[in-house]
Amino acid sequence: FIMVHGLTSAGLTFHNVAARVANEANVHVVTLDLRGHGSSPDAPLLQDYNLTRMSEDIIKLLEVLQKENVYDSQGPYSKVHLLGHSWGSRVAFALAAARPDLVASLLIEDEYVGKSQREVPGEDEVIKRASAMLKEYQPHFPSFEDAEAFFMRTTGPGVCDFSRKILEEQVHSGNKDEDGNPIKRKQFRVLFKPHVAHVWNYHCCVTTLGDEVWKNVSKFPMPIHVMKAGDPTESDISAEVWETITNESKALSETGVIRSTSEVAGAAHPIHRSHPDEFVAQTVEFLRRAQADTGP
Repeated sequence: FIMVHGLTSAGLTFHNVAARVANEANVHVVTLDLRGHGSSPDAPLLQDYNLTRMSEDIIKLLEVLQKENVYDSQGPYSKVHLLGHSWGSRVAFALAAARPDLVASLLIEDEYVGKSQREVPGEDEVIKRASAMLKEYQPHFPSFEDAEAFFMRTTGPGVCDFSRKILEEQVHSGNKDEDGNPIKRKQFRVLFKPHVAHVWNYHCCVTTLGDEVWKNVSKFPMPIHVMKAGDPTESDISAEVWETITNESKALSETGVIRSTSEVAGAAHPIHRSHPDEFVAQTVEFLRRAQADTGP
């Protein structure tokens, strides 16, 4: 079960729920850092932060896991269950569309993967702005305030809760105390790179997975579940779109195709962070249904 994070995030965002899902659903859970996020290296070119390249990275990860015999407790598998949060859902959906033979099931956490309504500048302007951000980027900061100032200067307010994106670390200072023990110091790391987020934002907005994606979703052979955040001020799925998704999911389910939806009352956009108990319960329930339909 691979959990794919969203824009301005990293794999560790799932660490509060990953072990519980693994234990309760009896699956091997993998959380990853997409290229340019968390501990993963940058892409060679700024233009390479797109859905195709990111989905190809996950395919390569699957090849490594299979080569190293990292399997579920129930035995080897040739397919993987996928969860995508926010715009990580677009990466997961792109993978499922390109390689449905690799995907056993797909769980979308609070994201509509149809055409984005956000307005963005042209690609040349996006790359120009991202290049300027890259020149200013630094991986570590001496204080939380310095990291916060960098975040606000390069990203701006209202993009996301920056306090979730700044990680305190203990590192060796290079000095030792009178007993010869290493002296540690604090440093702060921003968990995403603004230049990466800027380009990925562009590609997610301009890459259309299909304006009629939910009408064509019956072409996807795997079970699919969409989990919506119940707080209307937080959710990335509008009420109108949610009604369409739920109605079409019900219609498809009547044909024997597993399509389901759920809404977590009061939940923020990262449901796994704001309402972890409900997230785990609904994820495990879906995985059990998917395993019964497709196998482990």
